[in-house]
Amino acid sequence: KKDGLYRYDEQEGDIGDGEVVFETILEPGDSYRVPGDSGIYLTIGNAQAIDILADEEVVKPLSPRAISRFNIEMDAEKLKSGTAYVRTRGQ
Repeated sequence: KKDGLYRYDEQEGDIGDGEVVFETILEPGDSYRVPGDSGIYLTIGNAQAIDILADEEVVKPLSPRAISRFNIEMDAEKLKSGTAYVRTRGQ
């Protein structure tokens, strides 16, 4: 899959295999407002390169290095507490 936002696939029981919500390459200065729906997860190719705001607060970086991150739950409270990153699929 490309970088983007995906819904949790309840039939397959897998994160990142569901419906594509948003898929693109963001350039410096670009922004995207995530829908307020539950069950949306982010896949990002360079986790160091983005700032995520939750409730207008910048949250802790997803990674200190330029690496890919998969299955980051787009839930404001989990993003702020640092618990939004799911390390394996199907959790």
